[in-house]
Amino acid sequence: ATRVAGALHRLRAEMLARDLPAPGFGLGLSTGEVVFGVVGGLNQIRIGAIGDTLNLASRVESLTKRYGASALISDKSFDLLTAPQAFTLRQVDHVTVLGRKDAVRLFEVVDALPTVRSDAVRANLPIYQEAIDAFYAAHFTEAERAFAAFLVKVPDDVTAAILRARAARMRDDPPDADWQGVHALKEK
Repeated sequence: ATRVAGALHRLRAEMLARDLPAPGFGLGLSTGEVVFGVVGGLNQIRIGAIGDTLNLASRVESLTKRYGASALISDKSFDLLTAPQAFTLRQVDHVTVLGRKDAVRLFEVVDALPTVRSDAVRANLPIYQEAIDAFYAAHFTEAERAFAAFLVKVPDDVTAAILRARAARMRDDPPDADWQGVHALKEK
């Protein structure tokens, strides 16, 4: 992911230097088994892969737009990292995606963001972590306040804005006592 992020940064910088619109990319990553096959003959070959892991990776990729993220990874990928401290990662949500019943925790690869933005997020991660911890502990007033403080420092952070608004709604209309912190997404 770090090499991909570096290549994306270089491409964006080159496009901006030429006064061309910078491309927007979203990388979604999940880990698991897939079925991969090659079918064909001498003149035509088709390669394909299928499986739940690919479907989840596709859903995770589509969520990069929703959260304003360059790269998101699923909890399956996060849990398999041998040295997660080598990356700057932050949990962005705990959701059920369309077509799945099992919830997935989503983590943003902060290192994949443009440099100015990743520096701002990284510098203010303690505030964000306080907010997300309060949110999942169902302390919604505290979470809303901490997300607001984070947004003062990083005003363009889409994830913090989404979670701040959700915390405000949940403060006013608290979830059931058995709430597990999962948000059901209705679209891809």
